[in-house]
Formats: sequence, structure tokens, C-alpha cells
Amino acid sequence: MSKVESLAQSKTGLRHLQLITALLDSEHLDGNRQVGTSAVYEAAKERGEPRSSVTGDLGALQDRGWLWFEEMNAGILTVVLNQEGVDAAEEFKEVRSNRRRRNQGARRAILLWLEGEYHEGRNSPNIVGFTISKYGNFMGDPYAEFEVDAATRWCREEGYLEGTAAFGGPVVRPQITSKGLAYIEGEDSTSSATDSRSGDIYNINNHGAFNWAMNSPNAQLNISMTQEEVKGVREMLDSYRAMIVSAGVSDEVAADAEIIAAEIEDEISSAAPEGGKVKALGEKLGELAATGTVTAIVNALNAVIQQGIAGL
Repeated sequence: MSKVESLAQSKTGLRHLQLITALLDSEHLDGNRQVGTSAVYEAAKERGEPRSSVTGDLGALQDRGWLWFEEMNAGILTVVLNQEGVDAAEEFKEVRSNRRRRNQGARRAILLWLEGEYHEGRNSPNIVGFTISKYGNFMGDPYAEFEVDAATRWCREEGYLEGTAAFGGPVVRPQITSKGLAYIEGEDSTSSATDSRSGDIYNINNHGAFNWAMNSPNAQLNISMTQEEVKGVREMLDSYRAMIVSAGVSDEVAADAEIIAAEIEDEISSAAPEGGKVKALGEKLGELAATGTVTAIVNALNAVIQQGIAGL
């Protein structure tokens, strides 16, 4: 799994990839990759999102080294795209348009949707409901009608669902089979961690604020991270994702590591990221890395993690 694919596993990472791609596809103001931001702010307004959400995400992209800007009194009017950001956007577009991956994604997404409908007592829902559900897209790009048609027929042929399809069309009212349920529930711990993430956009609190649950019997002090600490953790995650597979860990460990990395990604993008929580998750990454067989890379990963969570 590439770095871009890993980022797309979390809603925060996916949102950042969509934003850098939208900026790359915007009309450039000059030959130096300078891009106006009015279009992305306007798009956010149409979605009912505040301007601050875009401003926060632009700041996160600058922390990643994907772009540069200087905020004026009037706000962030233009940004300059860095090569790393251009590369990330182009790879994201390539992955998102890959036919094989889209086909695989559509099949799994339909089964996930059907499982949810099944547990809600809707055994044979209309397939139209899938297209408007949270599952009806691949990395934020809606599935085309022909992709949904092909995916439902494939799942029926493989015994994952039942139902009748018109010639060349989809299974209009699919019903998930016991085989389909077993397949999805077998990966339930992974899918639930990925699919239940909040899609809200937040700004990073850079004031070292305290969150007190004053009247709670289990109240504890949580110190929110500074911008420099957040940046350090982002850099740690980038390095970890690039190195973990080379450390000789199993595919299962690599998948577990990505789930934890995505949790860290979401935490540091929250309104007041908790250093204690990030540190605990970082230590779990270290435990997973320790299962690797390539000692030199395992040691390097541990050093990267310790540097990223130092002081939290």
C-alpha cells in the first residue's frame, strides 16, 4: 500500500488528498503553480461548511509540505503548490481512476451497505439506496451506474448476494447471503475502524488549552498539542508508513498499523488533539514494528516513533 493509499484510509487523509487535487486541477495564476483559493472556499460554502474548515485543512497541507502560503489580513488568497503536493495529487488521481481497484472497491462497498441494511431489518433494499449512501463512492468519487451494475452481478455470481437482474442491469433488490455476511463480518474490526470516522473538519488548537470534564467522576486533564508537536507527529506518520512494510512485518500487522496510524491522523486533526492519546497510539505502532524481521529498519522505526512522540 502506497503512502497516498494509506492516507486515503482515514477521512482526514482523504479530505486532504481531495483538497490538494482540487487545487492542482484549478486554474493556475502563473507558471509557478500559484493557485487561487476562492474556488475551494466557495465549494465548502455550498456544502454548508465554514471557511475555517478550509483554512484549517490548508494549514495541514502546509505542515505536510504539500503547499505554501502566507496568510494575509483578508485570509489565504493564494497558495503555491510544492512538488510533493503535486505528486500526491497525481498519484491520488491515478489510484482513484484505477479500474481494477474501483471494481474491487464497489464489490466490497455493496456488501458493506447490504450488511448494514440487513441488520436494520431491510433484507432486500433497492440498489438506488446504495448510490446515495456513504458507501456509494470510491475515495470520494461516486461509482458510475455501470460499475454498480457489474459489482452486483459479480457478487451474485460468487454467492455473496441473491436477487434478480434485468439483462445487462444491476440486481435491483439484492439480498446478502450467509456467505456475504461471513465475508464482511470476518473483517468487521477493520471496516468499523475505517468507516465510522467522523467526516467533520476541524482546526488545530495551537494554544495549549486544557479540556476539563469538571463534573465527571472520571475527569482527567488533557493537554492539547501545539502546532509544532502536531507537525512532528505528521512527519513521524509519513516516515512510518513509508518504512513499515520494509521492516518485514506480516500483512496483518501492516493492516493493524495503518488503522492505528489513521486514528492518530484523525486525533491530530481534531479541535484539541490530546498528546496523551497520541503518545499511547504511537507506542502501539512501536509494538507492531517490533514484530518485524529486518532489525535495522525496526530500529529506525522505533527511533522515528520516539522522536515523533517525545514530550507528549
